[in-house]
Formats: sequence, structure tokens, C-alpha cells
Amino acid sequence: MFGTKGLAPGQPATAVVTPQPVRNGPRFDITPKPLRSALAGLFFAGCTYALWLELLDPRGVIINHMITLGPQGANVFFGVLLLVSAGFALTGAVLFVRSFGERRWLTFDHDALRGPKNAISSLEVRIAYRAIEKAVVTKVNRQEIVTIRGSGRAITVRAGDFRTKDEYHAFLSELQDRIDVRQFQ
Repeated sequence: MFGTKGLAPGQPATAVVTPQPVRNGPRFDITPKPLRSALAGLFFAGCTYALWLELLDPRGVIINHMITLGPQGANVFFGVLLLVSAGFALTGAVLFVRSFGERRWLTFDHDALRGPKNAISSLEVRIAYRAIEKAVVTKVNRQEIVTIRGSGRAITVRAGDFRTKDEYHAFLSELQDRIDVRQFQ
């Protein structure tokens, strides 16, 4: 007889209990913005092209009438700048592509904060509130960066990653409500 494996004849089947989904708290969309990502990628692609042209120039370079580099020194200097600029252009392109993919969320659930490790990483991290060792807000050039560390993991998010400033402030308020104030700096 189909579906009665393990049941004694005449014994009623017990219903399978499905766990109720845990109600999540607020979540914040931090998906990269396509226009900002495209502009950053194009800007650094242009810088990469200009540095490539400088790399092809056989002359040396004088920086602020203080530092003189010969042709080989100039090639090393412009080569390093070219690699850094190409890396930023690639990062802009990756973020542009990600902006059209799956939405990225910072989610407060009943006992942990869950979200991507940072703006570039696809690794999702979950840090329990009780395991948070430190939450730091760093201000650099009018930009705020929040780093939350705990259990050997970290989540880093910029204020500019949120859709609006109000969402960013709501995120900070929610974080302060869920962790010990001494952990928040």
C-alpha cells in the first residue's frame, strides 16, 4: 500500500509539523545604484586610458618640480597608477552589473543581523546580536562607513549604499536598539 511504510496496520498517520517562519524585522535595500556605478566605472576607464597613453610616452616626469623620475621610473609610476585605476574601473563595472541582479538586503531578524559582507562581496554574513563585539561609524570626507564586527565576521556598509538618508538613520537607530550601547562607537 502506498504511503504506509513504517505504520502498523490500522495505526493512523501523524501530521508532519511544519515550522512557522520566523518573522523578520526591518530590512534595508543596499543594492548598488546603476547610474553611480556606471559613472564611476566610466571615469576610471577614462583615467586608465590616459595613464596608458602616459605609459607609452618615452620621456621621464617631474612631479611638482621636486621629484624627477627618468623614463623607467615614470613607467613604474604610471604603471602602478594604471593598475589601480583599472581595478577601480573593474569594480565600477561589477557594481553596475550587480545593480541589475538580485536585490541585496541588510536584514534584522529576531536574533541576528544578516547582509552582504561589503558592497562588492557576494558573501552573505550573519552576526548574532549577542556576538557583536563592536559597531563603529567612521567619517571620511563627509561619508559615513559603518563596520559591525562579531564572531570573526564583519559587515561594512556606507551611508551612500542606502536608498535615502532616512533609511540610513533608521538602520543606525535599529542597530542601536538591538545591541548594547557600549558596543556602538
